Amino acid sequence: MGQWLLANAKKILNEILDIIYEPEDICPICLEPFLQEDFLCQNCINEIKYCDEKVFLTENKDYFAQSLSYFSGITQKLIINLKYKDDFDAGRFLARLLYLKYIDLFKEVDFLVPAPCSYRSFSKRGYNQSYVICKEIERMSSIKTLDILTKSNKSKDQIGLSKDERWQNLEKAIGIKKKKLLLKYKRVILIDDVLTTGATSYMCAKVLKNNGIEDVIILTLAKKAI
Repeated sequence: MGQWLLANAKKILNEILDIIYEPEDICPICLEPFLQEDFLCQNCINEIKYCDEKVFLTENKDYFAQSLSYFSGITQKLIINLKYKDDFDAGRFLARLLYLKYIDLFKEVDFLVPAPCSYRSFSKRGYNQSYVICKEIERMSSIKTLDILTKSNKSKDQIGLSKDERWQNLEKAIGIKKKKLLLKYKRVILIDDVLTTGATSYMCAKVLKNNGIEDVIILTLAKKAI
């Protein structure tokens, strides 16, 4: 017992100090120290620009998307950190904000569906950022994630393409895994990271509806100005 106590004395002392004094951490955005209450300091949280728009994806207004915030400032940095720097804590933080903002919508659906990335992008990055968001929301809500959409390697990266090029690029690129077609007549929330022209969200929603899904709600972390 005495040897164990000596070996673990430092750890025990740190845990006692953490109880007495709230530990400080460094905010990943402003790099200022702050008391550990959330992933970001309160100043940076207050700077998040929330989005309350409903964006119709086509002229006939058959699909619309809603977003947590605008793709700028704090949110932009967090999404970039998630997508290109393996910062899963940033993804989990954004997922929690998205869930809390639209919690009533999440109460009405059967499944979460992440927007797909191509096998080429997945191999390069090692993960699908939309899937990361879905799994965190699943943890909070117990709504199951269905990774049922696919994206062809033949499609180009959407970055740098014009609005028309984005739509043409994705017109035949989105597919569905055949073995999941038994899941018909369900309501789902489609989750994506950034809404730009809406091409990805529209094509995903269209494929889901064409394969028997009754209703598709589209939510994204951010809306980007085009």
